[in-house]
Amino acid sequence: MSLFRMQLQRMLVTVDATVCLILGTTLFLAPGPSADLIFNRETDGIHWHLLRCVGGQLLGGAFVLRRLGYSSPELASSCYLIRFLGAALTLILLCHCSSMTPDLIPIEYVKIGKWWCFMSLGVHFVIQSVCGWPLGKWFNVATPYANFLYQFDSLASIAIGSAWIAFPKWLLHRQVKVVLDESHELCGRLMGAYFITGYLVSSHALHWKEDYHRAIAVDTRAVICILVLMAQMWSQYAYEEDWSGGHWVGISLFSLWTIICLIYRCYLALKCRQSYRSMKMK
Repeated sequence: MSLFRMQLQRMLVTVDATVCLILGTTLFLAPGPSADLIFNRETDGIHWHLLRCVGGQLLGGAFVLRRLGYSSPELASSCYLIRFLGAALTLILLCHCSSMTPDLIPIEYVKIGKWWCFMSLGVHFVIQSVCGWPLGKWFNVATPYANFLYQFDSLASIAIGSAWIAFPKWLLHRQVKVVLDESHELCGRLMGAYFITGYLVSSHALHWKEDYHRAIAVDTRAVICILVLMAQMWSQYAYEEDWSGGHWVGISLFSLWTIICLIYRCYLALKCRQSYRSMKMK
């Protein structure tokens, strides 16, 4: 890898990770003021929960950018594609919002969001083209159980994300006590968009040679699941006037997802440790 390409990669990853960290932390810790600012009106606990989940996903994005973005082109490619797909889906949602519900968000905010998405799409497309759109040189067939987990995680990300983009009101209507409107739909669709981007790490991890690299994919999913689970638990108790008991369905799902991630992560840690000991003995 040329020196220029390495410097460009480091600069892009640093900027991307910083933006994800700032936005994710803001949305996760202060979703109420953020929602009021975005929609220019008083919002409720449904907005706050959905935006807090978006914040958790952005923090997961910052985590994987920091862990993989400075690595080989095959590993960094996953980070670039996550940002590319996230920008593309966000741009689609902003275009839909500006045409179908033009009064939902102040036009100045929509324009800023669109230009940021266009810029992100252009930058990541160029750097991927420079790197040759690498994926990986092999497919991990050592453990069918692991292959199943990575592929099932990818499918779950796509299925859950697509459902939130297509039917946010349907997924929420039995869980909430408030009347849902287009602003709730937009927050739900935004959360769904970032759910979909998560499939890239899991699917690409099957083409990474080293176990400690694949462990980063598991770590990323665990971070996202834990943060979303924290958001769900907080919303269930802090926003009782807005949420009903049906919210426990999502809590159960992400609890199971988190437990599976942690168990498999422990298995990978033991496997990496055994490999390291074997290398030292040689």
